[in-house]
Amino acid sequence: IAVGENHGCAIKSGAAMCFNRNYDGQLGNKTTTDTGTSAVQVSGLTSGVKAIAAGAHHSCAIDSADQVLCWGNSASGQAGTTSSRVTSPYLVKAYGLAAQVSAGTTNTCIAKVGGGTHCWGSNPYNQSTPLINGATDVKSISNGSRHTCVIGMDNKGMCVGEGLNGKLGNGDTANSSTFVLVSS
Repeated sequence: IAVGENHGCAIKSGAAMCFNRNYDGQLGNKTTTDTGTSAVQVSGLTSGVKAIAAGAHHSCAIDSADQVLCWGNSASGQAGTTSSRVTSPYLVKAYGLAAQVSAGTTNTCIAKVGGGTHCWGSNPYNQSTPLINGATDVKSISNGSRHTCVIGMDNKGMCVGEGLNGKLGNGDTANSSTFVLVSS
Protein backbone atom coordinates (compact mmCIF):
# COMPACT_ATOMS: atom_id res chain seq x y z
CA ILE A 1 0.00 0.00 0.00
CA ALA A 2 1.17 3.55 -0.66
CA VAL A 3 -0.30 6.94 0.18
CA GLY A 4 0.14 10.29 -1.51
CA GLU A 5 -1.10 13.71 -0.48
CA ASN A 6 -4.79 13.00 -1.09
CA HIS A 7 -4.89 9.53 -2.61
CA GLY A 8 -3.77 6.01 -1.98
CA CYS A 9 -2.90 2.92 -3.99
CA ALA A 10 -2.56 -0.76 -3.18
CA ILE A 11 -1.93 -4.08 -4.85
CA LYS A 12 -4.87 -6.48 -4.60
CA SER A 13 -4.41 -9.99 -6.03
CA GLY A 14 -1.68 -8.63 -8.31
CA ALA A 15 -3.78 -5.72 -9.61
CA ALA A 16 -3.12 -2.03 -8.98
CA MET A 17 -5.99 -0.23 -7.26
CA CYS A 18 -6.18 3.45 -6.26
CA PHE A 19 -8.70 5.59 -4.38
CA ASN A 20 -9.81 9.07 -3.24
CA ARG A 21 -8.75 12.34 -4.98
CA ASN A 22 -8.05 12.20 -8.72
CA TYR A 23 -7.73 15.80 -9.98
CA ASP A 24 -4.41 15.05 -11.70
CA GLY A 25 -5.28 11.53 -12.84
CA GLN A 26 -3.29 9.98 -9.98
CA LEU A 27 -5.75 7.08 -9.77
CA GLY A 28 -4.76 5.94 -13.27
CA ASN A 29 -8.27 5.08 -14.45
CA LYS A 30 -8.29 7.43 -17.48
CA THR A 31 -10.36 10.08 -15.67
CA THR A 32 -9.91 12.95 -13.23
CA THR A 33 -13.01 12.04 -11.22
CA ASP A 34 -12.58 11.56 -7.46
CA THR A 35 -13.70 8.19 -6.06
CA GLY A 36 -13.95 8.98 -2.36
CA THR A 37 -13.53 5.77 -0.38
CA SER A 38 -14.07 3.42 -3.34
CA ALA A 39 -10.98 1.95 -4.97
CA VAL A 40 -10.77 1.82 -8.76
CA GLN A 41 -8.75 -0.44 -11.03
CA VAL A 42 -5.68 1.25 -12.54
CA SER A 43 -6.06 0.99 -16.32
CA GLY A 44 -4.10 -1.94 -17.76
CA LEU A 45 -2.54 -3.08 -14.47
CA THR A 46 -4.87 -6.00 -13.75
CA SER A 47 -2.24 -8.58 -12.77
CA GLY A 48 1.44 -9.09 -12.02
CA VAL A 49 2.02 -5.77 -10.24
CA LYS A 50 5.09 -6.18 -8.01
CA ALA A 51 5.29 -2.78 -6.32
CA ILE A 52 3.35 0.46 -6.07
CA ALA A 53 4.26 4.00 -4.96
CA ALA A 54 2.29 7.20 -4.45
CA GLY A 55 3.73 10.70 -4.63
CA ALA A 56 1.92 13.92 -3.83
CA HIS A 57 -0.13 13.88 -7.05
CA HIS A 58 1.26 10.97 -9.06
CA SER A 59 1.59 7.20 -8.72
CA CYS A 60 3.92 4.54 -10.11
CA ALA A 61 4.06 0.76 -10.25
CA ILE A 62 6.44 -2.00 -11.27
CA ASP A 63 4.85 -4.62 -13.52
CA SER A 64 5.63 -8.33 -13.94
CA ALA A 65 8.41 -7.50 -16.45
CA ASP A 66 10.09 -5.10 -13.95
CA GLN A 67 9.02 -2.10 -16.04
CA VAL A 68 8.07 1.18 -14.34
CA LEU A 69 4.73 2.76 -15.21
CA CYS A 70 3.65 6.13 -13.81
CA TRP A 71 0.51 8.27 -14.01
CA GLY A 72 -0.92 11.50 -12.61
CA ASN A 73 0.73 14.91 -12.37
CA SER A 74 3.91 15.18 -14.43
CA ALA A 75 4.39 18.97 -14.49
CA SER A 76 7.95 18.42 -13.25
CA GLY A 77 8.49 15.21 -15.22
CA GLN A 78 7.83 12.99 -12.18
CA ALA A 79 5.65 10.61 -14.21
CA GLY A 80 8.49 10.20 -16.72
CA THR A 81 6.88 12.19 -19.53
CA THR A 82 6.83 15.78 -20.73
CA SER A 83 3.01 15.81 -20.63
CA SER A 84 1.79 17.76 -17.61
CA ARG A 85 -0.85 15.15 -16.74
CA VAL A 86 -1.20 11.44 -17.52
CA THR A 87 -4.50 9.77 -16.56
CA SER A 88 -3.42 6.19 -17.31
CA PRO A 89 -0.12 4.33 -16.80
CA TYR A 90 2.78 5.63 -18.90
CA LEU A 91 5.68 3.24 -19.54
CA VAL A 92 8.88 4.94 -18.36
CA LYS A 93 11.43 3.30 -20.68
CA ALA A 94 14.42 5.61 -20.39
CA TYR A 95 15.79 4.47 -17.04
CA GLY A 96 15.80 0.66 -17.17
CA LEU A 97 14.14 -2.14 -15.25
CA ALA A 98 13.26 -1.59 -11.60
CA ALA A 99 13.43 -3.63 -8.41
CA GLN A 100 12.01 -0.79 -6.29
CA VAL A 101 10.14 2.48 -6.98
CA SER A 102 9.66 5.53 -4.76
CA ALA A 103 7.45 8.49 -5.65
CA GLY A 104 8.17 11.82 -3.96
CA THR A 105 6.40 15.13 -4.17
CA THR A 106 7.69 16.08 -7.63
CA ASN A 107 10.21 13.38 -8.48
CA THR A 108 10.47 9.59 -8.74
CA CYS A 109 13.38 7.24 -8.02
CA ILE A 110 14.05 3.57 -8.75
CA ALA A 111 16.53 0.99 -7.56
CA LYS A 112 17.34 -0.86 -10.76
CA VAL A 113 17.36 -4.61 -11.34
CA GLY A 114 20.98 -5.75 -11.13
CA GLY A 115 22.05 -2.65 -9.19
CA GLY A 116 22.08 1.04 -9.76
CA THR A 117 19.58 3.79 -9.21
CA HIS A 118 17.97 6.57 -11.15
CA CYS A 119 15.74 9.55 -10.32
CA TRP A 120 13.77 11.89 -12.55
CA GLY A 121 11.55 14.93 -12.11
CA SER A 122 12.11 18.10 -10.11
CA ASN A 123 15.53 18.71 -8.59
CA PRO A 124 15.58 22.14 -6.82
CA TYR A 125 17.60 20.85 -3.87
CA ASN A 126 19.76 18.35 -5.77
CA GLN A 127 17.58 15.49 -4.48
CA SER A 128 17.74 13.82 -7.91
CA THR A 129 21.50 14.34 -7.96
CA PRO A 130 23.77 12.55 -10.42
CA LEU A 131 25.38 10.98 -7.34
CA ILE A 132 22.18 8.94 -7.03
CA ASN A 133 21.81 8.22 -10.73
CA GLY A 134 23.94 5.21 -11.53
CA ALA A 135 24.99 4.50 -7.93
CA THR A 136 25.53 0.75 -7.56
CA ASP A 137 26.07 0.48 -3.81
CA VAL A 138 22.46 1.28 -2.87
CA LYS A 139 20.15 -1.27 -1.23
CA SER A 140 17.10 0.93 -0.91
CA ILE A 141 15.99 4.38 -2.04
CA SER A 142 13.20 6.66 -0.86
CA ASN A 143 12.31 10.22 -1.78
CA GLY A 144 9.99 12.73 -0.21
CA SER A 145 9.42 16.44 -0.45
CA ARG A 146 12.63 17.87 -1.88
CA HIS A 147 14.92 15.22 -0.39
CA THR A 148 16.06 11.67 -1.17
CA CYS A 149 17.52 9.07 1.17
CA VAL A 150 19.30 5.79 0.46
CA ILE A 151 20.49 2.82 2.46
CA GLY A 152 23.84 1.65 1.21
CA MET A 153 25.13 -1.91 1.00
CA ASP A 154 26.96 -1.06 4.24
CA ASN A 155 23.54 -0.49 5.90
CA LYS A 156 24.29 3.20 6.45
CA GLY A 157 21.61 5.76 5.69
CA MET A 158 22.45 8.88 3.71
CA CYS A 159 20.26 11.75 2.53
CA VAL A 160 20.55 14.69 0.14
CA GLY A 161 18.40 17.73 -0.62
CA GLU A 162 16.40 20.17 1.48
CA GLY A 163 17.26 20.06 5.20
CA LEU A 164 14.23 21.99 6.48
CA ASN A 165 13.10 20.75 9.92
CA GLY A 166 15.99 18.28 10.02
CA LYS A 167 14.61 15.97 7.34
CA LEU A 168 18.08 14.85 6.22
CA GLY A 169 18.52 13.14 9.60
CA ASN A 170 21.99 14.50 10.28
CA GLY A 171 21.10 16.75 13.22
CA ASP A 172 21.12 19.90 11.07
CA THR A 173 18.55 21.96 9.15
CA ALA A 174 20.87 23.05 6.34
CA ASN A 175 20.29 21.97 2.76
CA SER A 176 22.89 19.62 1.30
CA SER A 177 23.71 19.11 -2.38
CA THR A 178 25.81 16.08 -1.46
CA PHE A 179 24.88 13.05 0.63
CA VAL A 180 25.12 13.41 4.41
CA LEU A 181 25.23 10.48 6.81
CA VAL A 182 22.08 9.97 8.86
CA SER A 183 22.97 10.34 12.55
CA SER A 184 22.48 7.37 14.82
